[in-house]
Amino acid sequence: MEKSKKLILGISTSYIHSILNIGVNLALVPIILSSIGKLEYGIWITILSIVGYMGLLDFGVATATSKFLSENNTPNLPEAKKIISNSFTVYSIIASIVVVITVFLSFFLMRFFDIREDLLSISSIVFLLAGLNMALSFPSNVFGSVLFGFKDFFSFNIINILGVIVNAILTIVLLKMGFGIMSLAVVLLLTTFFVLFLRVVYLKKTMPDLFSNLWGFDRTIFFKILSFSGFMLVLSLGGQIVFNTDSIIIAKFLGISSVATYAIAFRMTQATTTFTYKISDAFFPFFSEFHSSKNKDKFVLFLFESTKFSIGLATILFLILIFLGKDIIGLWVGSQNFVGNLIFYFMALVALMGSIIRPGVMALKGMGKLKKIVLFNILEAFLNLFFSIFLVLKFGLFGVILGTFLAMFVTSFWLVPFTVCREGQISFKKYFFETIFMPILLGVCLMLPFLFFNFGMINNNWLIIIIKAMLLSIIYLFLFVFLCINKERRLFYMEKLRCFLLKKAIF
Repeated sequence: MEKSKKLILGISTSYIHSILNIGVNLALVPIILSSIGKLEYGIWITILSIVGYMGLLDFGVATATSKFLSENNTPNLPEAKKIISNSFTVYSIIASIVVVITVFLSFFLMRFFDIREDLLSISSIVFLLAGLNMALSFPSNVFGSVLFGFKDFFSFNIINILGVIVNAILTIVLLKMGFGIMSLAVVLLLTTFFVLFLRVVYLKKTMPDLFSNLWGFDRTIFFKILSFSGFMLVLSLGGQIVFNTDSIIIAKFLGISSVATYAIAFRMTQATTTFTYKISDAFFPFFSEFHSSKNKDKFVLFLFESTKFSIGLATILFLILIFLGKDIIGLWVGSQNFVGNLIFYFMALVALMGSIIRPGVMALKGMGKLKKIVLFNILEAFLNLFFSIFLVLKFGLFGVILGTFLAMFVTSFWLVPFTVCREGQISFKKYFFETIFMPILLGVCLMLPFLFFNFGMINNNWLIIIIKAMLLSIIYLFLFVFLCINKERRLFYMEKLRCFLLKKAIF
């Protein structure tokens, strides 16, 4: 299948998965809140944040596996089999370590937080199940990275879509049966097993030779993976501190109940990054391939396009959050669960900033040029930790998100675009103005007229909100196409879209 068709199929099915996943998760929140209450929901979010740190034991092996497999255009190479078997062996060992850590921590960890005695036992069991789910996810990631590395995005996304559907059905059924917070952990574990099962069955059928022997260790291959994955570990550490520590800090200093209010708003704003990240993430195997083949023109083209489209979409979603976010949360879970305008605006800004730097991060991963940004990523992570703890004592919930914003703004927000331009020998001025400045400027110009249009209008039903969001999106997209994309590229995309819809060869 041609690269562009694979990319289109990958992005389209990825967006279907994202829309379904976000829609299901958002729809489940009111059901979960009404079933278990704000306190137990806060416990659940806190447990997920703690267990998320065990994901650091991934060591970036999955990303490294995808990278090295994507550099080979055929799945029949002996080296590919060695990469897969080494990854599976390493992940199996890691999974065993996670199980031991989980069992050990389950005896006392939840006492660290101010949880009622009648909820301590159930919280410990839920933590145990969540940890076992994390352990099971490691071998599952091997098979997922194989699909992604060989650019079989369609199958990768379809399996994930089925997982979302199963998760939603089981969650509703078990909650209705009265299993409470326990049902969330059980469903999570069952869904991970279901996705693992589908990935194994599919790959055994389509690529049987690759999985003739999953157990194996090759010193050369191991250190090849480790040379890349070691830096991914450090980057993952930064990400965990930035996005998982907030809930733990809130639970410790402000109480478990405050976690739920913060998490509802943060989950909504971060849901927008799921859409924008899909664009740049789908380009990762191509960044890796073009860099390894020294095809600089294609690499630069894909970098510029992925950045421009990611930021364009992120700007639309940012404007929708700013103008309609409060009303959406009010209709979704009730206005009493809204975290406050200022906190919410900063959450939306953090999501926008993350979408701005994401394409550059994926390009650097594809190039294997991670050394230069690892130090700054860790700096951001620990600045976030320091700022959040210091500011939460002074400003409460607002201090937590302010710390996240300040840490990102003074480090990765500037470092990543500059580094990717330097490593790729690209003009920073051209990259910044063509891909970042113009889409953002367009959004800023639309803020005043939309503020005037939205002023005094009551957004008290979903129809009004949807109409406003669609109107804003259409206006922005129209201006984006004609102001941010040159005529040659517009004609190119129109032709590719026409060929795709008519099921003709794209090249």
